[in-house]
Amino acid sequence: MKKCGIKEETLVDYLYGEIGPGGEKDSLEEHIRACPECRAEIKKLEALRAAAESMKVDFSPDIWDMHRASVMKGLKKIGKRKNFISGLFGAHVPARALLAAALIVLLAGAGVTYFYHVKAEEQQKVFAEKAEMLQNLDVIERLDFYEKISEN
Repeated sequence: MKKCGIKEETLVDYLYGEIGPGGEKDSLEEHIRACPECRAEIKKLEALRAAAESMKVDFSPDIWDMHRASVMKGLKKIGKRKNFISGLFGAHVPARALLAAALIVLLAGAGVTYFYHVKAEEQQKVFAEKAEMLQNLDVIERLDFYEKISEN
């Protein structure tokens, strides 16, 4: 960014005609006419653009074929991933419904299992308390029995 605040990318957009007609373009053109720094930057960018356009790269057909094959391989890989995902969640309503039903059944099964597990733990606690109570009653009965025997 220069002192005037205009970013280089804004000048590049202007140079390539990516700033539409209207107030923004008019005010930018007015600024470029008034700002020597931006005019110099535009000239430099135009020289770079001309140099880039004059370059010609000529590869052998083998290189182009290898590049094309590489691009096609990448597209196929992306297509396979996309097909898998769209197969699960895409336009196939029956597949989505089946997946949703399977998830509901799975969650319901997990919920029922958890409920019975909690219930079994509660029952186990109750049985343990009752067993302890019975042992205590047994001890009390024995004590009462021994007390009666020792009184006679």
